[in-house]
Amino acid sequence: MDSLTVVQFGPIVRHEGHYYQSGPYAALYDSLVKLFRSVHVVAGYLDSTEPSSRLSFEKPLASSLAIHTFPSNTSRTPLLTFAWHYVMAGCSVMRRGISRADGVLLFGPSMLSLIGIMWCRVLGKPFGFYWANDWETESRFRIRASWWRSVLNRASPYVISRFQLRLLSKALFVIAPSHEFRHRHSGRFRLLVQPVPLMKFGVEDAATRKERARQAPAVVLFAGELRKMKGVDHLVRAVIALNQGTTGPGERRVVLWIAGSGDEEQNLAQIAQAAGLADAVLFHGHVADREALSRLYRDADIFALPSLSEGFPRVLYEAMLFHLPIVTTPVGGIPFVLRDGESALFVKTESAPDLAEKIDALVRDPGRAERLAETAYALFLDRVVRFQEREHDLAHQLARLFTDGVAWR
Repeated sequence: MDSLTVVQFGPIVRHEGHYYQSGPYAALYDSLVKLFRSVHVVAGYLDSTEPSSRLSFEKPLASSLAIHTFPSNTSRTPLLTFAWHYVMAGCSVMRRGISRADGVLLFGPSMLSLIGIMWCRVLGKPFGFYWANDWETESRFRIRASWWRSVLNRASPYVISRFQLRLLSKALFVIAPSHEFRHRHSGRFRLLVQPVPLMKFGVEDAATRKERARQAPAVVLFAGELRKMKGVDHLVRAVIALNQGTTGPGERRVVLWIAGSGDEEQNLAQIAQAAGLADAVLFHGHVADREALSRLYRDADIFALPSLSEGFPRVLYEAMLFHLPIVTTPVGGIPFVLRDGESALFVKTESAPDLAEKIDALVRDPGRAERLAETAYALFLDRVVRFQEREHDLAHQLARLFTDGVAWR
C-alpha cells in the first residue's frame, strides 16, 4: 500500500497559512509520511484565534502531508452553517481525499467518520477504524447552547455510533484504546486490537523524576481538557473540603494544579473563589511544552482523574510513568488496566466526599502512596513498554495492519 488517507476525529488549527496539531498526533503524522509514499489528511480546521484551538495548537504538521480541510464547527456555529460544513466535508473534501488513497484510516465515532465510511464503501477503498471514545456517554455532558444542539447531542451518538458499528463489519481492522469496548465487541469485527498509546513521554523521562520532600501542602495534579465529563468540579470541591478550617496559603493541606483548558475553566475558578480558597487551586492552562508538563508531573504528589467516561486516557499512562499514585474513577477501560488498592485508588463518579477521603488517605500515608505508584510503574513497563518494543509506535502498527489486512482481503 503506497498511499494512505487519514480522516481525523478532531480539528486541526490553521495559523498564518500553516496547519498545527497536538504533539502526539503531529508525531504520528511525521512517522506515517516515512512509511507511506503519500499521506492525505481530511479534517476540519479552526483558526488559531478560536479559544478551543489551544488543545491542538502545539506542533506544525509535516509539509509533505496533503491536507484537505473544511471549516470546523464550534459551540457558536449557527444551524445552517453547521449543516453546510458537513455538506462541504461529505460532497467535496472527503471524496477528494479518499479517492486518492490506496487505504483509509478513520478516527471516530463521529458524523465525519460515518460520511468517510460511506465514501469508502462507494469507492471500494479498504479502510481501518480507530474507535476513540464513548460518544454515547460523552454526549450527556456536552454544552447545549441551543435547542437543536440539545436534540443533536442526544440523538447523534445513539444513531450514528450504532450505525457505524454495523458498517464496520467491512473494515480491515478496528483499533480501540478502551479495554471495555474490546471486551464488549470481541468477535464482532474481522480484527479488533489495542493501539500503541500516543504519548508525549518515554521511559527515559521517568528516570528524571525528582524526589519531592514531603511537606504541606501536598500537590494534587489534574491534566486534561476542562469539560464537564472530566469531573474536575468534584475534584475542586474535594480540595476545598480538605482545606476547611485553614486560614491562609501557609496552612493549606492540599493544593490542586490544573494543567488544561476548556469550557469549565471559569466555573471551576468560581467554585474555588466562592469558598475563599482560590489560592488552593492553581490553573496552569493548556501546557503544550513537553518539559514544562514533565516538571508538573515530577513535582506533584498525587494524580487525580475523576472522569465520568473514558477509554483509557493517555494522562494515566503518563502518571504511571512518573511514579505518581493515582486516584481515579473505574470507568471505561480504566478498571481493565488498574486495580483498586493495588495500582490506584478508585472513587465513585461525581463524588467529592469520596475523592477527598481517598486523597486524604494518601496524604496521611506516604508509604501506601509510594507502593501504589511503584506497582503502577511496573504495570506500565509490562503493558506499555513491551508493547512499544514489539510494535515500535502507532504508525508502524497501522502500516502492518493495513499490509496484513489488504493481503488477507
